[in-house]
Amino acid sequence: MNSRMKPGRALPILTMVLGLATGSLYAAQMAQPGAALDEYFKHVQATLKQLDDKTVSSSDKLKIRTDLINGVDYWQQVRGKPGRAMGLLSFFQRKTPNAWHFTQSAMTVGAATIKIDFHVESFSGHPWLTEFDLVQVDERWLLAAFRNLTVRPVAPGADIKTVLEHYFKATGDAVERMYSGQMTKEEKQIVTMEYGFGAGYWVGQTKNKDLPAGTLFSWFVSKRPKSWEIEPARVAGDYAEAVVHFTSKSRHGDEQVKTYTFELSRSNGEWFLASHRSQKDGPDESTQVVIADAVPGGETPADITRQQLDILGQADVAMENLFKASEPLWIDARKARRGLGRLVAMTMGMSGKGEQKPAWEIITTTTDGDQSTITVKAIWPDSAVVKPFSRLSFSLQNTEQGWRLSDAHLLLN
Repeated sequence: MNSRMKPGRALPILTMVLGLATGSLYAAQMAQPGAALDEYFKHVQATLKQLDDKTVSSSDKLKIRTDLINGVDYWQQVRGKPGRAMGLLSFFQRKTPNAWHFTQSAMTVGAATIKIDFHVESFSGHPWLTEFDLVQVDERWLLAAFRNLTVRPVAPGADIKTVLEHYFKATGDAVERMYSGQMTKEEKQIVTMEYGFGAGYWVGQTKNKDLPAGTLFSWFVSKRPKSWEIEPARVAGDYAEAVVHFTSKSRHGDEQVKTYTFELSRSNGEWFLASHRSQKDGPDESTQVVIADAVPGGETPADITRQQLDILGQADVAMENLFKASEPLWIDARKARRGLGRLVAMTMGMSGKGEQKPAWEIITTTTDGDQSTITVKAIWPDSAVVKPFSRLSFSLQNTEQGWRLSDAHLLLN
């Protein structure tokens, strides 16, 4: 029950299967918000199919997609908060639910909270739990919030081997879908973002600047391992280590074995991946190239930005070195350090090495006094299967030492 609801105003728990009338008073009372959700889910499914229709013009698709993301006609509109339906839309695109079941529900005058179990093929045999808030506006029920209650498609309380097996299989399946030629650029971006942040299997992604889930996903994209052997985990309380041997094929068809050690931590009874390290049979090429710290130069925001882009373009450099070499270009502030960590982790951890690296082109510069914003276009090689972002946005500040970077964000389109 929604804790914000006043005592005595909520209805008892209601279970209702989609499309079947129970004949009870509660079913009648919940029919309107339930029917609004049912109509909306079908609208999302139909609209996503329309966006895949090659006969629909690009301009029409842009309007359709914008309306869908903003929840036009179905979501309560809040000034200053566009894209309210993005979370649900991402869920439908990533998980493609094909059925839903209305379960626990509660209702007050003009407001309702409904829990819905979705049927997702990749989580067969288990419900994908979600929760929705609705409000009544001018006698219409509109969505106000969506909460994804299922962190990952693994049964609660699963052991370490089961968690790893599910994660490796889900990651491998995602990579194969990206190679299938049937996914759009936007769909590839969504998958890359999902697995770059751990897809619910990793812990502490927003606090860890080296983005281990992103680097491992890049390795999966590059090597496409076909099998793996998980050794028995070593457990000490809520911490564990597991050694995994991956087998993939080289371009010449020879089998290659790569060994990783995964560290895991247990939170609320559930195991999550925390970090990984590779077993080195010889010198690691990624540690052989070391670049010097940048010496800020030039008189314009674009000059400093180009220096940062040159550092990101270096091949076979460890993330720690990229971060350290870039620091002189940034102001000394906590927000700036977070921005730099996010920039290095996302551009390197999710774009991969070698041929996956993009070239850069500054496309806009806006300066207002001591503040400046620069937008950079990522130009990906034709051979790159993963193109996780299309632009970067840099914020700069004019200090006593000259222009310095203060923040950075990745833009998907």
